[in-house]
Amino acid sequence: MNKGYLYLTLSILIFGPFEVISKLVTGIDAIQLNFLRFLIGGLALLPFAIQDIRRRQVVIRPQDFLYMIALGILYIPISMVFLQVAIQNTSASLSTFVFSSNPIFIAIFAAWLLDEQPNRFVIIAIALEIFGLLFISNPFDDKFDIYFLHLCFAAITFAFYNVLMRKTTGKFGNLAAFTIVVICGTVSLGLFLPVAGIPWIRGISVENILPLLYLGILGSGITFVSYYKGMELTSTNVGSIVFFFKPILGTIYAILILDERMTTGFVIGASLIILGSVLMIYGKEIAAPMLHKQHGK
Repeated sequence: MNKGYLYLTLSILIFGPFEVISKLVTGIDAIQLNFLRFLIGGLALLPFAIQDIRRRQVVIRPQDFLYMIALGILYIPISMVFLQVAIQNTSASLSTFVFSSNPIFIAIFAAWLLDEQPNRFVIIAIALEIFGLLFISNPFDDKFDIYFLHLCFAAITFAFYNVLMRKTTGKFGNLAAFTIVVICGTVSLGLFLPVAGIPWIRGISVENILPLLYLGILGSGITFVSYYKGMELTSTNVGSIVFFFKPILGTIYAILILDERMTTGFVIGASLIILGSVLMIYGKEIAAPMLHKQHGK
């Protein structure tokens, strides 16, 4: 259990400044950056995944592989592309808070697709986080940031992918399933780049290579190994603390490194999202024993 918390803490520390470091990568198109970071991350994950597949003696059938290809397309060319485009066109603090609200959409999709009925704490958490998003975005203001909608779409599609992914992780384990999905999604995005006139590797320079390697090896590779290992040693619900601490840490980095300034609406909205995250984690912890009982575990 203690090791589990250490792994999750490592994930938070690595993943916290993700949006800030993304904005430090210059000279590379957002979609190309998304392709490169997952290409590097997938290759970094591959040795760990192969070891896990051998340990579990996993057999992947053709229908399983096709399902993971579909998940990969939903995850990388759709959800993560919208996220990366938004990050490069809006503030890092807005990006990290909006995307880290994805657990509310996961709870909604889980209720719809998996019949996981939310308790009152989860329902209140969803309401608080939605109000938080409204305060952060200030949709009725003339200065409304259109990329807020990109971030919401990224969070919603990521939540949908996350719920659909549970079937696969249940069969093959978190690490193996995630790595295969990442590789499939990266290949599909790579095939799309020439069609869109976007280069694969052009633009990489001395100035952007270090943040690019950070995003790939650490932000899209090692952090997920640490995250899934932490969940295995604790629980999925405890693992959600990553989405609680990440926006706080990310915003601190945005203020210190990018000199971003917080508006009153942003502070109120962020506070509501943080409070909602606390209630979401608490509500899921309460619901977990009941779900295990219902499934005879």
